Amino acid sequence: MKTKSNTFGLMVPIIALAFLAVTRIDADSPEHIAVSGKVTFRGATQSPELIDMGSNEYCLVAQSAAQHRSQPISTGAENGLRNVLVYVRDGPRGAGDSEDLAPVLLDQKDCMYTPSVIVMRTSQQLVVRNSDATLHNVHVYATENRGFNIGQPFQGIESNKTFDNPEVGIQIKCDVHVWMTGSIAVFDHDFFAVTDDDGHFSMENLPPGEYTLVAWHQTLGTMTQPMTITAGSTPEVHFEFES
Repeated sequence: MKTKSNTFGLMVPIIALAFLAVTRIDADSPEHIAVSGKVTFRGATQSPELIDMGSNEYCLVAQSAAQHRSQPISTGAENGLRNVLVYVRDGPRGAGDSEDLAPVLLDQKDCMYTPSVIVMRTSQQLVVRNSDATLHNVHVYATENRGFNIGQPFQGIESNKTFDNPEVGIQIKCDVHVWMTGSIAVFDHDFFAVTDDDGHFSMENLPPGEYTLVAWHQTLGTMTQPMTITAGSTPEVHFEFES
């Protein structure tokens, strides 16, 4: 049975996770499946508004150059929804050591967190960088991991962090600049992705089996649906968020 939840208490328009294709990645690996799909949005969206960065002269100049706008629900071609985390709940443990994976970068650039949605493995290194010539801080609110609050007053300064436990929806905020927000998701497996500008995502090497697929958006909430993958199968899975 399809389930949904919305921890934000909003009247949520409709999202559709459409065209989920499951195909074998090659003839030599019949037991591993490549999963790809697209998350779309249907409903009225607010017009993007220019972020007021007037409290900081450096940020004000960055705003003028980059034209940063506030748009929590952002879509691309054919209503594709950006920045949706799609993952397998309780997925099979990934091969290899997390410590050997390339570091994930959380950058503070033009007075914004880039990217705004971070996904990573447990024990994988997170590099927090300040690319701006102004003070920032990264305040991380975690429940299953140890949170942190670090100040970075100089351009080019970096800090390294790791997370020990899986956790979705870790909030990131800058106490200096209230418009700077983001989120972190940490997994103990490899089966996760974030949708691109047009709502597309892909996950590779998922073994056949029964799974729960989750789509999570930091404003619209979460939906889940069971998914059965068999060798050579091509199921389609759809998610809809509605009020």
